[in-house]
Amino acid sequence: MPGIGFIRPAGGGGAGGSVYVTAYSDAGFTTPITSADIGDTIYIKAVPLSIAPVEYLFVFEDINGNLFNIYQGADDNTSWVLEGALGNGQLFCFGTEDASSPESWVGQSKDFELAGFEGILQAYPNNNVWAGSQIALRYDFTDPLVRYRRASDNDAGDFSRDETVTPVRITGNSILSNGAPSSNDGDALSTFVSGTNAFVPTLYDQTTNNNDAFMSTQIQQPQSASTGSLIEFSSLPALLFNFSNSNKLNLWTSGAVPPFVYQTLGTSITLLAKVRPTAFNSGVAGAWFGENVIIELQSIASGHVPISAGFDSAGRIKVGVSDNGISSYDAFFSTFTCSTNTDYEIAVTIDNNEIKIYINGSLDSTHTIVNATSDRTIGATASEGNIFGRVNNNVLTFNGYGYSMVLKSEVLNASDILNIYNNNLL
Repeated sequence: MPGIGFIRPAGGGGAGGSVYVTAYSDAGFTTPITSADIGDTIYIKAVPLSIAPVEYLFVFEDINGNLFNIYQGADDNTSWVLEGALGNGQLFCFGTEDASSPESWVGQSKDFELAGFEGILQAYPNNNVWAGSQIALRYDFTDPLVRYRRASDNDAGDFSRDETVTPVRITGNSILSNGAPSSNDGDALSTFVSGTNAFVPTLYDQTTNNNDAFMSTQIQQPQSASTGSLIEFSSLPALLFNFSNSNKLNLWTSGAVPPFVYQTLGTSITLLAKVRPTAFNSGVAGAWFGENVIIELQSIASGHVPISAGFDSAGRIKVGVSDNGISSYDAFFSTFTCSTNTDYEIAVTIDNNEIKIYINGSLDSTHTIVNATSDRTIGATASEGNIFGRVNNNVLTFNGYGYSMVLKSEVLNASDILNIYNNNLL
């Protein structure tokens, strides 16, 4: 595949900087062919070309540090596509126009069509274990985001994203596919749920792991629509998890060996979740778990818990781990107390024996694991994993609305967490 690379000179770039362009060719990168002073408008960073079927990719960075991707279709030498926050319009740009004749064009203005967005799984593409939402978390995930079951006749069907809105997400215009037993593929979601409630038996994994979250017990499925209207806040679709109905979703079948990607989770974890709690219920919390759990992974045999996170009855975020069940565990609480009916972006990182809790992009507290310092991985043993509810327990479930969740087998730093929050990536 042809490739293009750009080199920003040492100490240069930005206002008044000279930029050197490397021609693209079938053989890959070649020698620089020209340079130009582009003033204080835009400068360019190096980037690998790896997104099929894109042929030529340009990445621009403006003087404020904002990145914009521009790519060209494989069979089109004149139409260019802008991906980023600028939207439709013109961008002052610089690059090489034709693979067969690398003639530079400098200081030109071309029209660009907004064709994509940067989701969190593009911004942070490595070590993604699971990601689910009714909002698209990566632009190249075109499979259904969610499966709905309507209460009127228990028909179910998959729904994909509506690309006419920002952020790209499930709306009433999302189209039905794989409907069963009597619904009509091609119907809009608004038609499918008209006059009835709807629930979610499957929230599809948007990573490449294809480990979808599910709930086969109807009473425990989270609610997605009420009397024909999608459940939304600020136009964002949300799933209602009702504490009294023990709503939750399974990451794998209880008592089964977990998918391989979960087996080695233990000392390098990042959890990202956007939620809206409606109540902080009092339960029989103890050990590592809280009363309102939003995720828990546990080995039944060994009692290993690489992560359990949620809220306590006072509204504090509680995070726990264990290396030997209730005989060896640690649990920590946020300093900040959350309120009901308020949106929060929560991030938890576990870096060996250090746990950090972030709320809305800011570091809340740092904690040191003292007891559960041995192996906390689940391994290839009988185990359980749930989101918005506790494993092996139908009482300590989350009470409120869930928007998005991402689980990673790496530790994001404070700058990453803040960037995700500031740019609404979750």
